[in-house]
Amino acid sequence: MMKYSTTVLLSILCSATTLSVKAEGPCVQNTDSFEINGCDYDNFVEGLEEFLDGETTCDHGAKTELRHIYSTTDNAKQAISQACSSAWNSVPTSSFSEVDGRFNNRFMKKYAAGETFLNSKS
Repeated sequence: MMKYSTTVLLSILCSATTLSVKAEGPCVQNTDSFEINGCDYDNFVEGLEEFLDGETTCDHGAKTELRHIYSTTDNAKQAISQACSSAWNSVPTSSFSEVDGRFNNRFMKKYAAGETFLNSKS
């Protein structure tokens, strides 16, 4: 589960394009944040929709909100994609052997073939 604030997304977009907000304006504020279950446009829309329904008195949905912030759906999709890429690039990684010293490449090949103690039911 990831949590993004609109400040992060707006700053990413503003560095790439000029922000155009319609007269009635967006409902989210720079200090607002909400959770998403996966980092892509659809999951972002779902998380924003839940936020708008529960935390605001907004009279429109998430897709409209994103169009208010980013001016077009394509701009919103691009900004979300860039934010997700940046987020994934900042997540620390580990190797299988760091989890358990037995999990070397040979072991993992056997695991993928269903031939290790991790694959047995007992």
